[in-house]
Amino acid sequence: MLNGVEEPIPSPGNLQEVKIEKWERSMYLMTMECSILEVFWGFILRVKLQANFLKIEQFFAKNENVETSNLLAKLIFMKYRGRGNIISNNRN
Repeated sequence: MLNGVEEPIPSPGNLQEVKIEKWERSMYLMTMECSILEVFWGFILRVKLQANFLKIEQFFAKNENVETSNLLAKLIFMKYRGRGNIISNNRN
């Protein structure tokens, strides 16, 4: 549905009409795309890059939390196992 108008269902009788409507729609999109100033394109690209950076940052933050939890669990296990100095055991 585009602008409140339902798209016609392609059938052998109106196949050409459907193709023309798709072509018109793509031309409208190209016209809008060309009318956007280059300054705004740079802004749009920056926003997309920042969003991707945040996703990557969140991924590494989650991994860092997991690694920290694993290290802490390992240290606690070593402490309760009675192996003495935790720091010297961690190097092994």
